[in-house]
Amino acid sequence: MQRKIGYGLVGASLAVLFFGGVGLIWQASVQATEPMQMSDTFSVLLIGDELAEQEVFLATNLPLVSASAEEESQFVDEQNPTLSTLPQDTDDARLVLAALQFLADQEQTKIPFTNAEWHHVEWSTWWPPVSSVMNSGAGIQVESEKLIVADSNDSTFLRYGPNGEVVEAVSVYRDAATNEIRQFAFLKDGSWVNVTLRDMGFASNEFVIPMNGNDFGQFPTANLLQELTALFQQAPKQTQLWAYQQDDQFVIHQLFTYDAPQQFAQPADLVLASEKIIIFDAKTGQLLEVQGLSHLENGSLELIYRTILLQQHTIVVLPNDVNVLYEANQDK
Repeated sequence: MQRKIGYGLVGASLAVLFFGGVGLIWQASVQATEPMQMSDTFSVLLIGDELAEQEVFLATNLPLVSASAEEESQFVDEQNPTLSTLPQDTDDARLVLAALQFLADQEQTKIPFTNAEWHHVEWSTWWPPVSSVMNSGAGIQVESEKLIVADSNDSTFLRYGPNGEVVEAVSVYRDAATNEIRQFAFLKDGSWVNVTLRDMGFASNEFVIPMNGNDFGQFPTANLLQELTALFQQAPKQTQLWAYQQDDQFVIHQLFTYDAPQQFAQPADLVLASEKIIIFDAKTGQLLEVQGLSHLENGSLELIYRTILLQQHTIVVLPNDVNVLYEANQDK
């Protein structure tokens, strides 16, 4: 039953920065392509339509509806796993979701429910290099390479109120090779402000994104739980979930099979299914890594993205260069 996945050559285009707990997706018109519907799970800075058209994991024709806590509990209310009882090898979706619920609950205990500390999540993210031109409604054109790099370090800093609401947030996207900040965003008056796009002259509706409720205040594992639960509820016949333990890791796979082969901007071959692989430390329950793959009609697999969790901890003050940018832009 255990299905191990090998990774083929990479040849897909992707430009979604995800996880870190918050989300801000910029969708501007690029040539004549149509944007893919994205989940709130995918978080951080900006994305152009041509890049968004690349399938990531979710079906383009499947409406995304986040599962409520009550709906999620339908899958897990009779299951109470612990680290010592995480499944060794199962393809029972309910057991997989119950385990993910436990890991999400455990992760939530790390939230500093005090405005004295910042919750910091940092990821190292890779996807194949992308080259395109992003067009703004304000008439601005920007080469994607100036904003999006193949190897990045993505940091999110969140400060919570006593009831778990996000009261301050900062998101930083860096070129991993040079440590240069390529994009910077922060929360202001309930909306995300992408300072980089603002300073380039983009229209306000392209660099200001409302933050509805507390959608982007969750931890990465909680976001994954919400996404996997919602997709399984909406398309149980097309969605497979399985999990196993190997080399002190707990690994969850989600496979979504399309009704018909899908053609995306890239890869050039038709895509039959999309897969997400989520890896945890089996001893501590810490989320380690998330991967996305495409199952192609020619029988091969293509790695679409890989993101590794570098840090998830609390800090008292922002890093100096981040704090300088944050203070300089709060009143603009």
